[in-house]
Amino acid sequence: WIHYCGHGDPGSLVLVDSLEQQCEMPVERLAELLARQRDEFHHPVHGLVLNCCQGQSLVGSVADQVTSVVHGEGNLGDHLGCSFSLLFWANLFRGFSVQESFGWAVEDLQKTALSPPSYHLHSKEEACAKICVVPK
Repeated sequence: WIHYCGHGDPGSLVLVDSLEQQCEMPVERLAELLARQRDEFHHPVHGLVLNCCQGQSLVGSVADQVTSVVHGEGNLGDHLGCSFSLLFWANLFRGFSVQESFGWAVEDLQKTALSPPSYHLHSKEEACAKICVVPK
């Protein structure tokens, strides 16, 4: 899985370079990197979380490269984006499926936020596989 939590513009992720200057990474470049990971290194990225503003504008370019994409829609506030991430990953690490973890994170935001953001899950699998974390 890859989780991006930051700023997004239509068609690109907004990153910070080594000089602390903002630079845009076109979503097509991200799709190329995901395809390379799958094709050259034979280790596909199964899921991608785009926890950023304008996440819906990025999905079409990367959806073919991963099994599942979770993204926000419109402008997301930092506090609610962090809350969603915490809830989503906490449930995944407890062994729940991607769909269950996503659903509970969204449900919790709807209960606690005055105007909750809209999140979406796109998956190629009917019932997303569970992630199992085994402690050392």
